[in-house]
Amino acid sequence: MNLPARFIETVSPLLPADERERFFAALDREASCSIRLNPFKHGVVPDDARPVAWCGDGYVLEKRPSFTLDPRFHGGDYYVQEAGSMFVGYLAEQFLDRDGRQPVAVLDLCAAPGGKSTHLSSIIGDKGTLVANEIHNGRVMLLADNIRKWGLANTIVTSSEPSAFGSLGGTFDLMLIDAPCSGEGMFRKEPAALEQWSLENVNMCADRSRHIISDAWDALKEGGILIFSTCTYNRTENEDTVEWMIRNFETSPVDVTLPDGCGIRVTEASCDGVTHKCYRFMPHLTDGEGLFVTVLRKSGGGVVASGGGYKKSPLVACPKGEEALLRRHMVGDERFDFFKFKDDSYACFTHSRRLLESAASRLRVIYSPLFIGQVIRDELKPSHPLALTPYLDATRFATTDLPLDAALDYLRRGVVDASLYAEGLSLVRYGDTPIGFAKRIGRRVNNLLPVNQRIVNL
Repeated sequence: MNLPARFIETVSPLLPADERERFFAALDREASCSIRLNPFKHGVVPDDARPVAWCGDGYVLEKRPSFTLDPRFHGGDYYVQEAGSMFVGYLAEQFLDRDGRQPVAVLDLCAAPGGKSTHLSSIIGDKGTLVANEIHNGRVMLLADNIRKWGLANTIVTSSEPSAFGSLGGTFDLMLIDAPCSGEGMFRKEPAALEQWSLENVNMCADRSRHIISDAWDALKEGGILIFSTCTYNRTENEDTVEWMIRNFETSPVDVTLPDGCGIRVTEASCDGVTHKCYRFMPHLTDGEGLFVTVLRKSGGGVVASGGGYKKSPLVACPKGEEALLRRHMVGDERFDFFKFKDDSYACFTHSRRLLESAASRLRVIYSPLFIGQVIRDELKPSHPLALTPYLDATRFATTDLPLDAALDYLRRGVVDASLYAEGLSLVRYGDTPIGFAKRIGRRVNNLLPVNQRIVNL
C-alpha cells in the first residue's frame, strides 16, 4: 500500500518502535470480515467463524461470502459489521441500566449505515428507545432500510442537524457520536479513504467533530454517558478532541472493563487534572479495522428541554376498531401504542410514545417504529417491515416456505413459480426467516417486496 509520507509521520509516534513494521504490514493484508447476529431472530453461526472477544453475537469469518445471495441477510438475521465497531455496543452494555424502573433513551447522532445503531437496538430491546440520526439524505435512507430490516420496534430514524437535538435538552441517558473522520482506519477496506487523505482533511474533520459535540451536548442528561468514536488513528481527531472536551465541558472519567487478552491499546487524554482513558484498535493487534473510542460522563451543565419551538404532532390515535385489528397481529400487544400518520398505521412501545411525539414535533423523522401497514375495509394490508419484525404474530397469515433458488427469485422480484406459494396472502420465508409477503390468486403471484429492496445486478 502506497501510504502518504505525512500519514506515516503522524501515525508512527503512536506505536512502539518494535510494532511499526507489523502495523504497516497489516495495512497490506486483506481486510477481515465479520458479522453480528440478531438475537431476536434466527441467526445461524457459520461453520468457519470464530467469536469476537467483546461481542457475544459477533463472529469473524474465515472468508467473505456473497451476502447478497443469502436470504437470511435480507431478512435481518445478521448484520455485516467490523469486529472493532462492535466494541461500542460492548461499552454501552456496561452503562445502560436496562433493569431500572425508567426506560432508557439512547441517541446515535451520526448513525448511517446502521451497524452501531442495530447493535444498540439489540442491547436495549424493549427496555428503551433509540434515536438514530443521519443528516445526509442518501445515507439516512440506507440507515432506515437497515433499521427496518433489523425489525425491532424501538428505533426512530431522524435526519436533523445536531443543533436540533439541543432543544430536547436532558433527554438521553447515552449518546454515541461516531464522528465523521479522515478514515485512516479504513485504508485497507476503502481505497477512497486513502486517496482523499491529507493533513488539511484531518484538521477539518477534527473541527467538524467538535462542532457536532458542542451542538448536541445539551441533549445528554446530567450524569449521562457519551461514547465518542472515530475510525482513524491520528491524535488530532482523537485524544486532542477528548482534551478539548475536558476543557470545554464538565466531564468525569468512568471505569471500563475490558475482555482479557483482547489486544486493545489503552491510551490517555488529560487536561486540567482530568484524565480519560481511550481505547485504540490496531489491525496488527485486534480483529477488524482501525477504531478509536473513549467514554465519559457528563458531570454538570444539565439542561431541560425548552418549552417553545414545538409544532403540532402529526401522529393521531387509531380508531378503536382499527386498533383492535392491529393488536391481533402483534405478539405481546399490551406493550404497544398504536397510531396513524396519514393513511398508514404504526405501533410503538408505550414507553417510547413521549419521545416519539417530541421527535415528530422537533425533528425530521424518516422512520418511526413500527410501520404495520394500512387498514382498508377492515382488513390489514401489511407492510414489508411487519414481515421482518419478531413482534409479528405469524399465525395470522398463511406461510410460503421457499427453497434457496426460489427465495432468490422472490428477492429479485423476478419470475416465480406460483405452485410454491400458498393461495391468498402469505408470509414468505426461507427456512425460519421471513423475507416478505406475497399474494397468490390462481396462477398469478403478486410479489409485495418493495421495489427498492430487490436484489439487482446478479
